[in-house]
Amino acid sequence: MATPTAAKFTTDGKSVDVRLGATVEALDVVYAEGWLGIAASGGDSDDYIALYVDEREYIFDVGANLPVNKGDIVYVDPTSLEGNQPALAGYTTTAGGGVIPLFKATTSKRVDNTVRGILIVGEA
Repeated sequence: MATPTAAKFTTDGKSVDVRLGATVEALDVVYAEGWLGIAASGGDSDDYIALYVDEREYIFDVGANLPVNKGDIVYVDPTSLEGNQPALAGYTTTAGGGVIPLFKATTSKRVDNTVRGILIVGEA
């Protein structure tokens, strides 16, 4: 009888280590090595940092031009990167065309251009 391969616990799955291509600060939205998440710490190009990929609520700056209502999903266009960070012009509420879901809004956009939202975890 064959013995099944046992899975082994390695982490809690709330973050993944990624190598940076540019400098980032803690809590920046970061796209690196195929992962979109929130930087757990700052780092420079070629540093490895933990990237939060958990389903927690964060406050996101979406800029002045993107209307966001409670319940909207905000996506990021990975071709809009400035280093490892998506440009505000690369945020959209329209699915398709290679965009990656970032968060689902738990509030509508505020006057300071911020939105609270639950980070969407998934492959990029």
